[in-house]
Amino acid sequence: MFGFNPSSRVTLSNNFIDGESPYSTGCSGGMHYWTFELVGEDDQITMKGNYISRTSGRSPALSGNTLLHAVNNVWQDNDGHAIEGGEATARGIFEGNAFVGVNQLVSDYQGRLFTAPDGAAAQCEQALGRACEANAIEDSGGDFDYSDTSFFGDFSGLTIASAVGADEARSQVPQNAGVGKI
Repeated sequence: MFGFNPSSRVTLSNNFIDGESPYSTGCSGGMHYWTFELVGEDDQITMKGNYISRTSGRSPALSGNTLLHAVNNVWQDNDGHAIEGGEATARGIFEGNAFVGVNQLVSDYQGRLFTAPDGAAAQCEQALGRACEANAIEDSGGDFDYSDTSFFGDFSGLTIASAVGADEARSQVPQNAGVGKI
């Protein structure tokens, strides 16, 4: 998506990613696979308030040396996997997101993740200056309890996006994401 060169302080917000398509790489009944390819050598990306619907994978593929803050996004009706990435140098905090009807939350991921698992949300204070919001998971498969904090210092000096609870994101994001929406 951004290429291999560094893309610093990029924000993807309030997008409606509708992956329904007559073309599919995985015979998934018309769901797009190459959704977000975050592979830059030193990317700093925030994904906030995006509605990602009917995809089958790589939403995102988090690789390279990408540092990602995914906050208050909604993944819905995804028949493949949401997160993947093959390099140990990728890092991501996922907080306040809703995953509804996602077949597999994480697949083939080698990097470091923090997903605000039960009892660990306060650990975000070090990285974000506040506790993380828990993610909401409904009718979705796979483990989403990642608590690696070894990369939290990489957020030092960055502007951090605010967060609301995952239930609020789930009710607001789908109706507010997309062209011409506020």
